[in-house]
Amino acid sequence: MLFHLNPENGVVNRCSAEQKCRYSNEFHYNSIAEAREAYERRMSNQVVNTMSKSSTSNAEQIEKLSQESRAAKRKMWKLVKELKTAEGNPEALASVRWFRMVQEAKRLNFLTTAKEREAERYMSSEERNRLQQQRDDQKALNQAKFENWKQQQEKKNGPYNFHPDITSENEADANQVISSYSGMSTEDVKKQVDDLMATGMTRTEAYRHMWTNMSLRTDKPLASIDLEVAASQESGYVDKGPYSNIIEVGIVKRYPDGRVETMSFMSGVPQDFAKVHGTGAEHVHHISWDEIKDKEVFVNDPEKQTKVLSMLSDSVMVAHNAKFEIGQLQHNLFGFNALQANGLEVLDTRMVSTFFLPETPDNTNKSLVEASGQSYTGAHRALADAEMTLTALLKLKDVD
Repeated sequence: MLFHLNPENGVVNRCSAEQKCRYSNEFHYNSIAEAREAYERRMSNQVVNTMSKSSTSNAEQIEKLSQESRAAKRKMWKLVKELKTAEGNPEALASVRWFRMVQEAKRLNFLTTAKEREAERYMSSEERNRLQQQRDDQKALNQAKFENWKQQQEKKNGPYNFHPDITSENEADANQVISSYSGMSTEDVKKQVDDLMATGMTRTEAYRHMWTNMSLRTDKPLASIDLEVAASQESGYVDKGPYSNIIEVGIVKRYPDGRVETMSFMSGVPQDFAKVHGTGAEHVHHISWDEIKDKEVFVNDPEKQTKVLSMLSDSVMVAHNAKFEIGQLQHNLFGFNALQANGLEVLDTRMVSTFFLPETPDNTNKSLVEASGQSYTGAHRALADAEMTLTALLKLKDVD
């Protein structure tokens, strides 16, 4: 079995392409360890080349900081490998040990980048510009790959369908919406759908009939949550939690008797992260460094952790594109994985749009909100998004 190395970012993957692999034989190895050692040598050679253009004192600093960065990266890789062994094991994912390992891997990731950037301060402007250009080129390449993938999918499957028919392949998502909203078991939902289909309805018609006539459950509150996070923007990918920091939480909790409780707060980011990335995608969430610079990091704030967990623990969690919130909470809120293991119900309003609002132009939160007759204002701030999402859901179902 061969493994190939991406020489630009050090990522190692199993190679299944054989002769068609885009990486040359130079970047193929017999083991992951061998590939990573080769990447370390490559990085060392880059440092030597840079040192040759620098003064002796600068070269020593560059070498020292680069060694520290590579050491942190090696430790991070070791932790990531161990974390992967817990995948699919709810007990392991809910453990204190797993959560601490996640935070340590995150710390090492931030430390690696911070040391790299600190080393660059001792380089010539020409070398710094070259390294920045490499990062920009890699980001552009990643984005181009994603666009190419989307084009290939469209070529294979046709234009993306925001409102597909409900089939046996995707009905679990539609079922979950009805189950979490109504309180019915997924088995009972499926049985009623089958009964309706026996009368001549299609699967899509049956699910939409149930959604239209379904009443809101009275046994649990709905807790609508939205998160704003700080994550690196360098790769061009959206981080799903492992290397993100939750910097704003907004929760709106509606009880069965109509009472409403809200929670909103901001949190900080680690210094090593802030040195390089600031608050992440500030152009999206509009949260500046000045707003959070003196605040505690969310994972280090037991009071806020306890409050969020308490708001969710007895509720149906509501979110738009809930996979994002779930991923962030899994890696940043200790106890959330245990909640999931114990049957936390999640209502994803994106699935409401997808399956039950075929008249909307897409399945974004904006379209959901506007379909309910609201104006989509104040978006991408946590409490505003949580409020708009929950209000839209209830208005669409004529619930006061």
